[in-house]
Amino acid sequence: MKEQKEKFLLFRIRVHRDPQAFSELYREYLPVARRYLAMKLPTHEDIEDTLSVTFTRLWSYLRSTEVESVSGLVNTIARGVVAEFYRKHRIQTVSLEHTKDGATLTVDVQDEKATSNIQEQSEMMLLRKKIDLLENQDYRRILVLHYVDGIQLKDIARKLHKSERAVYLSLKRAVKALQKLYSEL
Repeated sequence: MKEQKEKFLLFRIRVHRDPQAFSELYREYLPVARRYLAMKLPTHEDIEDTLSVTFTRLWSYLRSTEVESVSGLVNTIARGVVAEFYRKHRIQTVSLEHTKDGATLTVDVQDEKATSNIQEQSEMMLLRKKIDLLENQDYRRILVLHYVDGIQLKDIARKLHKSERAVYLSLKRAVKALQKLYSEL
């Protein structure tokens, strides 16, 4: 979304409480928020519930406060909603036991949702470890900001004080470097 249009929509929301303006922002940022929440939550229902809470809080916040970056705010609210979700749903206990043969993972699971969550969490942990193996610090930072935190390239560019094109090229190179690390497994 173009920066000027976004500023105009934010003005309409804050001053006139315009639901149509919010609807446009919602359509723009829904895929980003959904992708982020899909990586963090175990079921489709949980994702939809937290999306609803995220955008309800966004609407409330935008009506009362002047905002610089909607994508950053959506990301911050979504992170908070995910944290609340896991505080409410302490559904698993995982411990690592050391034996003579090596480490064994012991899992006390209350339902299938927890099992799925453990698998997703372990995949995310492996991805983060591979990202940490990249030598280029910019590559690591851009990958995490874009794919883990779900921040758009234009906002990453603003945050890193680079052009959007430079961030795009770095992201492309970072993905290639990450693919190379995975192919070496």
